[in-house]
Amino acid sequence: MDEAHNNIRYVRTLCLALAACLLCLSARAEDGESWGDAVTRWWEDTSETVMDLLTDDDYRAEVGASVQSWFGDFVEGLHAQSVEQMASRADEARQVAAWARQYEALAPYASWLETRIAYFEAARDAMNMVPERPPVTVVKPPPKAPSVVRKPLSLPPPPPPPPPPPPRTPERRIAKSAPPPLPPPRPKQAPAPVAAAAPDTSRKRTETVSRPSYWRKRVAAQPLPDRANDLTPALGRIFRDEGVPDCLVWAAEVESSLDPAARSPAGAVGLFQLMPATARGLGLKTSRPDERLDPHSNARGAARYYRQLYQRFRSWPLVFAAYNCGEGRVAGALKRSGGDDYDAIAHRLPLETRMYVPRVLETIRLRAGVAPEAIPGIG
Repeated sequence: MDEAHNNIRYVRTLCLALAACLLCLSARAEDGESWGDAVTRWWEDTSETVMDLLTDDDYRAEVGASVQSWFGDFVEGLHAQSVEQMASRADEARQVAAWARQYEALAPYASWLETRIAYFEAARDAMNMVPERPPVTVVKPPPKAPSVVRKPLSLPPPPPPPPPPPPRTPERRIAKSAPPPLPPPRPKQAPAPVAAAAPDTSRKRTETVSRPSYWRKRVAAQPLPDRANDLTPALGRIFRDEGVPDCLVWAAEVESSLDPAARSPAGAVGLFQLMPATARGLGLKTSRPDERLDPHSNARGAARYYRQLYQRFRSWPLVFAAYNCGEGRVAGALKRSGGDDYDAIAHRLPLETRMYVPRVLETIRLRAGVAPEAIPGIG
């Protein structure tokens, strides 16, 4: 990984050097400068930008390591195979989301986690609603090094306030401020022991968190996101322009709580959490500037993707399932089951997807007043 990272930096630096030659030739031809003077002037003008690019690469790597350290457990939790495994992260999820918001670099990931706390807590609700009858066996975690143990969550203190910027003088350019501070990495944790439920109990718990009635009650208790009234009218116009029902804009509440800056540890960005490859396939740039961070561009990309998925699956529950876990997975489940609707394949889909689909549909029902069966199709 380090070697690949260094190679990327080398290629970038080489490209900048080639750009320097072109600029120098241009400057020499236009102004009559000598080659040496042109190189010197170009370096004075652009050296700070070059160093910023290289420094930003290092800082992004540090942010990535911090995100993996503090959010990796919750990514694994969302991929859990059982309600019991997912519920084991419920207590820590809310604590980490609130704490991470204090760090500027981690705040976008806190937005991602905040919208997914509902899944961890739904799993915990299901365990309380469908209690296990004794006896219960305890599944031991896989063997780890003796130094790796599961300890209670310990959160570092918040970062210190940033220092005031230095005054600007005509002779001196303002120094670039230091990047936002990052917390120390979380110590490695052994997996929490999870009580293995009886198959019938586990099945009933999964059915509980998959029911629309459960999510109807839970969604009704959610306050309207702060940005909703400002963003949704414009997002609705974009969806209509793309030929997609405008009620679908409320899927962004489930994806990001309507935070345009939200980021997932996997690389999804923006209101509708578009992955890089998906976004590029929809006509969005993901380099500087990343158009996924623009709420209007992100919404247009999502609307186009919804349209593509509907043209393939002809069912909104299947569309939302494919949006969450991948269209290839949904297509494969349909083929194996021989069915043609969501109910025929729900048991073959990941646990998170089985909660995501009713959550999105019930959010649309609440916010837009459109029942799932009344969402218009696309011709």
